[in-house]
Amino acid sequence: MKHYVYVLLDPRKPTTGQFPYEPFYVGKGSGHRATDYSTRRRHLNTGPLVNLTEGGDGSFLHTDETKSIISKANSGRKFTTEHKQKISDALKGENNPMFGKPGPRTGILHTEESKLQIGKSQKARIAKNGHCWTGRSHTEVTKKKISIARTGQMMGEDNPMYGIGGMLGKTHSEKAKAKISEALEEFRYTFQHKDGHTEETTNLTQFAKDHKVNQGNLCKVANGVQSYKSCGGWSIISKESL
Repeated sequence: MKHYVYVLLDPRKPTTGQFPYEPFYVGKGSGHRATDYSTRRRHLNTGPLVNLTEGGDGSFLHTDETKSIISKANSGRKFTTEHKQKISDALKGENNPMFGKPGPRTGILHTEESKLQIGKSQKARIAKNGHCWTGRSHTEVTKKKISIARTGQMMGEDNPMYGIGGMLGKTHSEKAKAKISEALEEFRYTFQHKDGHTEETTNLTQFAKDHKVNQGNLCKVANGVQSYKSCGGWSIISKESL
């Protein structure tokens, strides 16, 4: 047994309960912790022996060396599937501390000003560091899992748009028509990499794949979106209609 729980009694206060004297301290220890009084302090300097100090010493801090040892010992460790399932089951339903309780922002909506600030912040972060999925793609195994999970879903009456025409009875504005027309128009793009060399392309999708950059961000760079000056080191030099 590595650890045990012990109870200290005050001999000055007899009782008729479970213990012969009144309990005044419950602790957790190992070895001779419960009976080793040699290094303990007296309770308020008058009563029974209790903690090692009178308190107020602050929390214990590991040294940098100890932190490094703990970090190395835990590096690469992963929970087993069984362990993960136990954690999941332990926090499901009524076992979850937030079960039945409203979230901290329940019923609270962002103001338009707040939304604008969030949008600017995210755009600046992506422009500086790139999107988290830049140059990444799902593995074939993951694609297969997604395909299986979605099989039979969002089809027919299960589709939330079933029977509802998104543009039913509506027409595009002249501005929208112009954007669609421009999107369908073919262009020749000339990009320059930060190392100085240039490349031309008429296919942004293929260019993004070839250079492992985010296609959405590359399109914004190509179309002169002000907050997107470059993508993966590529900046636009010219855009010519074919």
